[in-house]
Amino acid sequence: MSDIQIHLDEDNELRFGVAVEGAESGNITCRMVLESPNSAMGIIFPGRSVEGGEVKVMVPSLKSFLNEGVYPMKLEVLVDDRVFTPLSMNVELKQSVKVTAEAKVIHKRKGTSVSATVLNESVPAVAPKPVAPIQKPRKTPSKSSAKPARKINKNIVKQRKAIQERRSTKKPTSPAPDKDLKNMLMQLFNKEDI
Repeated sequence: MSDIQIHLDEDNELRFGVAVEGAESGNITCRMVLESPNSAMGIIFPGRSVEGGEVKVMVPSLKSFLNEGVYPMKLEVLVDDRVFTPLSMNVELKQSVKVTAEAKVIHKRKGTSVSATVLNESVPAVAPKPVAPIQKPRKTPSKSSAKPARKINKNIVKQRKAIQERRSTKKPTSPAPDKDLKNMLMQLFNKEDI
């Protein structure tokens, strides 16, 4: 249990009432001694006499010398060659303001999802047709303006229908961002400006 508290990170002023009897003409000085808990070391703070029979002791910041805790302290009065200890007590040294922080890392994991679909497309097997050399039609000296009949392969017609069906089932998409940018720039700068 401590009798008084001193802040480690601030300057402290302590006042003690001291009365000395029988030494009117002697040299009187006071000091405060703050000892380590095992009494291996002590710090001495000089005292000054002030009005009203009080002694003032200034204790500077001790945070670079001592840790928080309870330490024994005594007030010593020196009269000529003799040392008197009229007061002994425990002093609690503590920080005036103590701030602690703790780092906390939270790992957010997104749920991993995997999906797979089986595509089973059946493509009709088409037997390869023998390649025949293309013969150029002979030019006839007729003056008719009729265009030659164009042969259309049935397979090409099927492919065109399949492409049109795919296009009709697709959702309309917005134009590509590059095209949007190009359209915006074209609107911004009229063709006359270019």
